[in-house]
Amino acid sequence: MAIIAQKTAEASIIKDAVLYEFYKRLPRRLYCTNSFEHGVTVKKKSLAILYCYLQQNHENMIKTIVFDIDYPVVDKNTLETVWEKAGLATPNIVVQTRESGRGHIMYFLKDGVPTTDAARRKVIEFLADIERAYTILLKADRNYVGLTCKNPLNDFWNVWKLHSNPYTLNELNCFIDKELLKKEKQAKQQIDYSDIFGLGRNCTTFDVARKWAYTEIRKYWSPAGYDRWHRAVLDKCESINAEFTRQMTHNEVKGIARSIAAWTWKHITPDGYQKVLETHGISERQAARARKRGALHRKAIEHRVEEAKELKRMGKTYRAIAAELRVSADTARRWCLTY
Repeated sequence: MAIIAQKTAEASIIKDAVLYEFYKRLPRRLYCTNSFEHGVTVKKKSLAILYCYLQQNHENMIKTIVFDIDYPVVDKNTLETVWEKAGLATPNIVVQTRESGRGHIMYFLKDGVPTTDAARRKVIEFLADIERAYTILLKADRNYVGLTCKNPLNDFWNVWKLHSNPYTLNELNCFIDKELLKKEKQAKQQIDYSDIFGLGRNCTTFDVARKWAYTEIRKYWSPAGYDRWHRAVLDKCESINAEFTRQMTHNEVKGIARSIAAWTWKHITPDGYQKVLETHGISERQAARARKRGALHRKAIEHRVEEAKELKRMGKTYRAIAAELRVSADTARRWCLTY
């Protein structure tokens, strides 16, 4: 029966341009479930489409942007949609809960945006700005993790198939009120980690950690210092990630740390250090302040490492230690075994 349902579903999808555009963007194997109370499972794509919820993007590639609207998508009084009210682009698909009218609205990207260390940072930052602006203007749920979405290929939902044309980032950006973003940025004198969500976490972690790394790397210059340097950068990225209300996955944090560690190790050498300082506008006074902050950071890490070791001596598991210290289980294990 499952095979028959699978083949029937795939046949109907291929005939529909909008649904097929969504289908072909899915990973080959993906998370799916009918109820989050029972957890998620990993299935191949042909089987996952039979579930109510599924993973819409590859682990390290964004091809579909999804916004979680936790109020009716259509205003019952004016019959306006949320995107019409906000003056934003028409989504490709809307997937609604039949009873409440709430749902997910989805935009297809013409070119997928990688989120690994191989990606161009400017592209990720551009997408993060777009995601943030649309979230604000749509009044979408900022705590939506984005791992899974309501499956438009499943008849359980009310599905609007609006059009199959994917958007470029520039096209999505054209609809944004630029004054809104400008006022927001001017209002932010300090980083408010609780107000950062989605791809903004990736960009913030990268920016904060890379600026710290420009001067901190000097403490690790030695013939065999790269492994120690990589661990230090990963610890820094983990500590930044721990500040977010909704934290990134450990794999995403590792990708950011690997990118920063590799680039700085290659380009910031004792001979080239002064040139980098000049290029990035870092004065010697700023460098001295960075060294002071680095010393404080190392002291804080050392304290957390001791906490981890003490918890381990008390018989706690790495997972329990990670939960208590708000780091990943891999970091907790490394703190207990390496330092």
